[in-house]
Amino acid sequence: MKNPENVRRGRNSKARGKSVERLVAKLVEGKRIPDGTGYGDVQNVGNIYEVKSWQRPTPQWLLKAWGQATDSAAATSKEPYVVLSTVDGGKRRFWKISELT
Repeated sequence: MKNPENVRRGRNSKARGKSVERLVAKLVEGKRIPDGTGYGDVQNVGNIYEVKSWQRPTPQWLLKAWGQATDSAAATSKEPYVVLSTVDGGKRRFWKISELT
């Protein structure tokens, strides 16, 4: 028998995730993709988004990097991005991060 508390928590988590997906869709002028399609969470004319969220504050290292990027962008009239570099199985990967507003 399933633990009722775990079932409730799972429902709340799923509802919160869908709510965040709707917010992202609005921010990118796109549409939320229904569950079960296998093609991401949100799409607009030229992009598809896989939305991940959690209920924790933004990491300090990311806030600091974003502050550096936005300061540089303001000084040069360019768009700010943070690039995160990782190594997976000996292969270097690069992740471009920007803030949706």
